[in-house]
Amino acid sequence: AKAADWIKQEKEATILHQFASNAQFNKKYISPDGRHEVIFDDNDNLVRDPRNMGTFNYNPPDNVLGHIWNDVVPYFLHGNGPKDTTWAPQRIIKSLEGLKMPHNYLMTDPNR
Repeated sequence: AKAADWIKQEKEATILHQFASNAQFNKKYISPDGRHEVIFDDNDNLVRDPRNMGTFNYNPPDNVLGHIWNDVVPYFLHGNGPKDTTWAPQRIIKSLEGLKMPHNYLMTDPNR
């Protein structure tokens, strides 16, 4: 995923992949078509924890309405799948926290 064509996302786009206490520096990358996400932890290991793992997008994030309706709303309701232990209110609150996040929030290293 760290191939040159995958796109590293801003910290704000990673907030929904930070539910564990050790996940604050997770990094999110999306495929060029915007349909696939991968998350790496602070040590560049692929994150497989259902609370924080990357997801498939039916609509890429630049298709805002389609992405919200087909990807974000189902995520709020159901999480990343049956092994995701977060609850809908947690996911919604975490998303709202992301909207308030200043640019480069918690980033101590510009390469994170």
